[in-house]
Amino acid sequence: MHDRRFSGGEALNGFVVKTFVQKFTVSTSRPGPRQWFFHERLRRLVPFPLVLAALVSLLPPPVPAADSTAGLESIEKSRSTHWAYQPINRTAPPVIKDPASSPAVIDRFILAQLEQRGFQPAPPAGAATLCRRLYFDLTGLPPSPEALAEFEKAAQADSVSAASQLVDRLLESPRFGEHFGRH
Repeated sequence: MHDRRFSGGEALNGFVVKTFVQKFTVSTSRPGPRQWFFHERLRRLVPFPLVLAALVSLLPPPVPAADSTAGLESIEKSRSTHWAYQPINRTAPPVIKDPASSPAVIDRFILAQLEQRGFQPAPPAGAATLCRRLYFDLTGLPPSPEALAEFEKAAQADSVSAASQLVDRLLESPRFGEHFGRH
């Protein structure tokens, strides 16, 4: 729909003035008296080249044209400093107070940070808690009472192998696929 109040004057001048008014005044559904006055003043009193010069002065400064090597240099610079492009370095695990408390080498990095901050690791989870955590994580369902009793009995003999066998059994279960099929 065409607004008659903005139709006077040269088409390009009217477009520039209308754009200027819309951009730098409060926009409403219909122009208010201040917008109307501002528009008419600009349209009647200011010649088009001055309006155009005013609008151009409001534009951001032009970005200098970059030569083709500038982009490559910035990429090479980011490759030299970004962690993903650094060569893999073998680091020795930190020394901790009780090396027997960490069965895996990666745990030493965590335990060293805990010791540095004065924290103690949480005690190992009991058999029932471990079974419930594995069931919820891998199938999204709680274990049946029979499965829980079976795991507790197996964990009394050897908790590491019992947990490993339970993880293997849950990964082979169709409930595992159903649980992760939702994602």
